[in-house]
Amino acid sequence: MILQSQRRFNLSHGPHRQSTLGGISLLNNVQPFLGAHPEGLDIINVFIPRTVFENAIGPVKHVVGLTLDPAQTTFPIISSYLQSLIEHSTFLTPARKARMAAVAVELIAAGFGERMEQDPPQSLSGAALLDRAQTFIADHIGAEGLSMEDVAAALNLSVRRLQEVASAENISLMDWMGERRLQLAHAKLADVANSVMPVGLIAYHCGFVSQAHFSRRFKERFGQTPTEFRASIIADHSRDRAGVRLLKRR
Repeated sequence: MILQSQRRFNLSHGPHRQSTLGGISLLNNVQPFLGAHPEGLDIINVFIPRTVFENAIGPVKHVVGLTLDPAQTTFPIISSYLQSLIEHSTFLTPARKARMAAVAVELIAAGFGERMEQDPPQSLSGAALLDRAQTFIADHIGAEGLSMEDVAAALNLSVRRLQEVASAENISLMDWMGERRLQLAHAKLADVANSVMPVGLIAYHCGFVSQAHFSRRFKERFGQTPTEFRASIIADHSRDRAGVRLLKRR
């Protein structure tokens, strides 16, 4: 990550070549790149572990070489925060530094997310778009009535384009979302800590709008109704506890 100031910086990284006056460029420092600063060196290097950044934005290979323009909405916020963090870092405890650094990563990721939505790079493959769609669905799986329109809007795509991408990858996002909801409900019902929670509430928390529809889908997928499955889990748990008590007596 290079936070450029008001001096011109020339960057060549993979297919990306640019000359910019101020901005934030994302570099992969394990790959060759060329950076020239004919007007003098005046940059800030921010090193972010790849895994940390990918947890926030997804696969970074699709954004390496891109630059956040100073005219971009999020740029002044990110720039101001980073410079303030550097200025005051000596007064922060290690724990506070870690928390503030995590905020910085989220801000930077949001900036590049905005950049990709405004100007998606040609290298952004269908697989990458699908990964972003699935990540959004997973993060909002409990939202009632979550639709493909919502997912497409979050990715700044048309529903038709989203469907084309999923079809090319041989995936139905609606089916994938339904399976994720069922797996989440299955895990919640299997947790004895939720044994007093009504089945209908669990269905609602997993994004189902109808308990009858949920029960039907659950039985089709797992061979038991949610109520039957929960009863079997509770019975198994009771037998296990009884067995433990018996062993203790012996």
